[in-house]
Formats: sequence, structure tokens, C-alpha cells
Amino acid sequence: RYFSQNNLERILTIMKNHSYTPSPSQSDTITALIADLNFETEKLNPETLNILMMPLFQTIPKAAEQLLNKSILSLIKKHDIEFIEEWISPLKSHCQGLETYEKLNQIIQLKNDLEQLQSLGELYYEFKHHEKAIECFSWEMEFKPNNPKPVQWLSKIYRDMGMQLESDAYQQHSLNLQKKVTG
Repeated sequence: RYFSQNNLERILTIMKNHSYTPSPSQSDTITALIADLNFETEKLNPETLNILMMPLFQTIPKAAEQLLNKSILSLIKKHDIEFIEEWISPLKSHCQGLETYEKLNQIIQLKNDLEQLQSLGELYYEFKHHEKAIECFSWEMEFKPNNPKPVQWLSKIYRDMGMQLESDAYQQHSLNLQKKVTG
């Protein structure tokens, strides 16, 4: 019944509470529901999905990985990294080796290392957390004023955000830095 209603949350709840293994066609339905999932428009709450996701890792691991990716992308926009670290802890045994999990671990390891702001900013950018990426690159620019890399990243992020004036200003600053370094 929940499959015909496309109710992903109920399907995952049944899988968890009743050790239900979906048929191949039901697995296809779950995979399609996850592929179409948009946390901006769905009433599904990513904060509660970590527990519901567990059986999915055993039955449809690719769909579970996709749901994990979407959940983290949604959560990172609303919560600090400590919340996400706590959120993912019940899933650790299922997530070892998954690219998103490994990148999240990198953020956790680098978050307080002032020598790694460039790498941290790039990771936040990959997670589409522009504000945190801007913060990292801005600090990197302060600590290393002659390095054009953080300036180039700031230009790119502002362009991605549709802020062309800011992007152009950082682009020009980057060119000036490169001229200073080479000339």
C-alpha cells in the first residue's frame, strides 16, 4: 500500500520495524523515490532518517548511499558539523568507504586546523555549503595574502551564487596577485 502511495518514510519504517525485505520491483520503487527526493519540497525530515536508513544499507546499498548523500547535503545547510557527526554515528558501520562519509570525516578532522583552511573550504564547497566555504577561504586569504588560490575560489563561489559583482572583484584581485607573484 505504501509503495503505491510513494510514502518513503513509511516504507523505511516498515523495513526497520519488521525486518522487511522488499521485492526487486519494490527495490526499484524505493530507488526511484530516493532519486526524486528533494528535502526542500518534501515533508520528509532528514534529521530522523539516520535510523530508518539502516535496513536500506543491507537490502539496497546504492539507494542507501544516495539517501545518505542527500540527507547530509540537506543537514549541512542547517546544522553544525558536530550535529552531523552525532547524526551519522549509528550508521558508521554501514558507511565505511563511502565517498560522502570519508569527506565528512575529513571535515571533522580539519575543522579546527588553521593550516588546512584551503582544504576545508574545498570540502564545504563540495557539500554546497557556500557560507562555510566562503568563511574558510576568507580566513585563508587573511593568513596567506599573497596566495591567489583562496581568492580564485571566492570568485568561483560568488559566481555560483549568482553574485557577479563580488565574483568579478575577486577575479580582479586574483589577477593582481598573480601579476605581483610573477612580475
